[in-house]
Amino acid sequence: MKCHNKVWYFCRKNIFTLQGRCQRWIPVFLVIFTIIASYLIFNFLILEVVTKTYIRKQIDIVFVSFFFIMYLWSFFQAVITKNKEIPKIYKFSSEVNELYQISSTPINFDEITTEHVLHHDLPIYNRLGNGGFRYCYRCMIVKPDRTHHCSNCNKCIIKFDHHCPWINNCVMFTNYKYFLLFLIYGTLLHLSLTVNNIESIIDFASNNGTIIYRHVHSTIIICFVINFILNFGSLGAILSMLLWHLTLVGRNLTTNESYRPPLFTYGIDKKAYNISLKYNFSEVFGSKMLLWFLPIWSSKGDGITFKQKVYFTDDKSNVEKKNKKEENNLTSNSTITLDSSNNIDYKCLKEKKIDNRIENMECDETQSTSYISENITKVTSNNKNRSTQI
Repeated sequence: MKCHNKVWYFCRKNIFTLQGRCQRWIPVFLVIFTIIASYLIFNFLILEVVTKTYIRKQIDIVFVSFFFIMYLWSFFQAVITKNKEIPKIYKFSSEVNELYQISSTPINFDEITTEHVLHHDLPIYNRLGNGGFRYCYRCMIVKPDRTHHCSNCNKCIIKFDHHCPWINNCVMFTNYKYFLLFLIYGTLLHLSLTVNNIESIIDFASNNGTIIYRHVHSTIIICFVINFILNFGSLGAILSMLLWHLTLVGRNLTTNESYRPPLFTYGIDKKAYNISLKYNFSEVFGSKMLLWFLPIWSSKGDGITFKQKVYFTDDKSNVEKKNKKEENNLTSNSTITLDSSNNIDYKCLKEKKIDNRIENMECDETQSTSYISENITKVTSNNKNRSTQI
């Protein structure tokens, strides 16, 4: 009986898992079916029915076919491209992993993460609300900058933008260029098909269509209208998404960062990675403009570290230098309090600086008053001597 229950539980679990995985691919096949059906209707129906010159038909075929090929190429690249594996140096040790699984009490990951980052000198600038470094207890890693955990993929994604159901994949560092090209060529393709659909409806409805198809007039009109609705709706959705993502690229932001801006030691900042318009686009598309519109890899960087504006950068080495300067300015007997991230408590330093300044001002005041009193006594004595001489 127990064996039967285990077999039933195993089969049910795997069936539901397989069913869920198959359901995730439905939007992908829907996109492929829609675009192939629209292309076939264009080639074998619209071009045959609509009254056009031979040159105009050849031009339409060339452009639509080019956009169709580039659209599918970019789409498949965005679908099959995998996330880049996060370096092992960002992963917690096996001891921490075992402790997390065995321990019945919650573990203080803030201290473990801070110790791990400082020990390995990891180039991390994004922070939590409490000033600590970001971590993922599911993947057991210290999160690199701009990395977030995707609940759909169940793993941490570098330069995570969002999870897109239409490609059944995350939009991320490794496929962001392909996703943008998919939107660009999708806009051009659906725009071309929409224009041809409008021309076909107008031409055929005005009884100028080919005589062969006039006996199925209503069927073809319905087919044209449905095709027009599909292409026009797809054009509106893809164009709006394209404009949104081009705006994000110009600002060097991700969709996730536009809603939840990155947090640094100095606070929240949406402009930390916004170097310049040229650099922002070259970071995604690459430095060679000939490769910009081809769905092949040409993006800059490694997805782990990112260039920041100079006056926004506040790394650990700069903090340590500031700390040493502050320590030298203080007296040898002064004590310095440290926060959870092993950084100096600057509020304490400011208070001590103010106290030192007040003491210096009081000393200056006493010195100035004594100096003035001495000068007054000298002047009075000189006046007395002069009066006696007279």
